[in-house]
Amino acid sequence: MATPDKIGYGHPPKHSQFKPGQSGNPRGRKAKTTALIEESARILSEPVKTRDKAGRKQTLRMLEASYLALCKKALTGNRAALLDVMRTLLLVGPQIDDANAEWDNYIRQSLEQIYRKLRLPQDEIEKLLKTRSTS
Repeated sequence: MATPDKIGYGHPPKHSQFKPGQSGNPRGRKAKTTALIEESARILSEPVKTRDKAGRKQTLRMLEASYLALCKKALTGNRAALLDVMRTLLLVGPQIDDANAEWDNYIRQSLEQIYRKLRLPQDEIEKLLKTRSTS
């Protein structure tokens, strides 16, 4: 006489066990977040029509336009926007070729404007800019 199968914790009945080749998750794995990242990248690279100070039409990527808006907001005195701009500069700045004098001049002018908005004394501003140029 055959002994009955043990049924209990860790030993489910034979009829409810997975059959060979049958998955425990028939609907499959959830979609990876790369789809969200790819969609975000696609949206941020779409062109946006804007106007410059002279009123001329220009086309920027969504990412450029949003960063420009953030910078303008920071220059109006919004501290949260200022912190976001500074964080971005610190992350992106070192990755850009230091030989590019135009970029370096742009960063210098931007930092100088930000320091003025913070009402730092001129000698302090010059010291900070000199420290940045030597590093």
